[in-house]
Amino acid sequence: MDVTEALVRAQNAATARIPLTDPRAAELPVELNQLAAAAEAVRHLLQFDAEPADFTRTLHALAWED
Repeated sequence: MDVTEALVRAQNAATARIPLTDPRAAELPVELNQLAAAAEAVRHLLQFDAEPADFTRTLHALAWED
């Protein structure tokens, strides 16, 4: 499921209610979809019950690989 601007706005209205400018509302789906893709790409490297910090370390390690 892709994050869309409409979804960002709806979720913000339903929960956070943070002031959201139009440019930021347009940027957030790009950033959230990139984060979701990165998480999906490394999910096979961790067990379901792995320490949450391991996931962060894995993402950081892969971010610096060539």
